[in-house]
Amino acid sequence: MGIIWELDFYSCPILDDKNKKIWEVILCESPLNIHRESLFQYSQYCSSKEVNSVKLRQVLEEAIAQAGKAPSQIRFFRRQMKNMITKACQELDIQAVPSRRTIALNQLLEERSKEVYPRRLDTTPRLYHQLASRSTHPVVSLPRTTWVGVSGREAINPQYLNGYQTP
Repeated sequence: MGIIWELDFYSCPILDDKNKKIWEVILCESPLNIHRESLFQYSQYCSSKEVNSVKLRQVLEEAIAQAGKAPSQIRFFRRQMKNMITKACQELDIQAVPSRRTIALNQLLEERSKEVYPRRLDTTPRLYHQLASRSTHPVVSLPRTTWVGVSGREAINPQYLNGYQTP
């Protein structure tokens, strides 16, 4: 397995001089072991007019140039950005994977919401509050009675499929 990056492309709590939201692309290397020193991080702001796969691909190219090596995979958690992220990654021959396993990215976002945005004069309190109070829905385990076997096709008891046919 090669290098894995975690990515977020979101409207941050900063407004430009025309009171339009500023967007930010944040990338960080996903730790593959417990030694976290020297993990790659990259961020870049862009205007709301630049929120598209072309701009994201350009940002990824700049980040790859700075890192010196392209990742084999990029994880992201925002489903709303799936098409844009997938398209930009496909153009660079990088696998884009929707995942909730973006721990390093979540820590970086939390750090930025506490350390970076409050210090900026152009941070909007309302938008900052939305970012700081961002909640992630916890993963809920299914009751043990729903599990039948361990193979992928037999994992859920058929009585819970509500009429769906299993392959």
